[in-house]
Amino acid sequence: MQLTLFGKAVRKARIDSGCTLKTMAHELNISISYLSALETGKKKISPKWVKLIEQYFLSNKIYIHNLKSLADLSNNSVSLLGLPKEHKMLIVHIASLQLTSEQVQQITNSLPQTNYHL
Repeated sequence: MQLTLFGKAVRKARIDSGCTLKTMAHELNISISYLSALETGKKKISPKWVKLIEQYFLSNKIYIHNLKSLADLSNNSVSLLGLPKEHKMLIVHIASLQLTSEQVQQITNSLPQTNYHL
């Protein structure tokens, strides 16, 4: 199965740190198949796993940019918990629009800079 964006970022970090899937799974105290399922999108990536995986790589001095956002994309969902009502309404409104690529680019250009590498 193909890797998700989250999975690609995690796999790259594993390669950069010289860590195998087996070693990482062992150190996170999960099965190899579960970690693989997180990378391939067979399992949803909970905030708990984003945090644990970020901490795992930070302990190896590797930072993965936007890991939470990559998990959200791979899960095909974004949590609205804790956001103000106005933010929630904006997200729902944008999600319901039929935008062209040019319109998406215009909106993206009007937002503060991010370090997304998709």
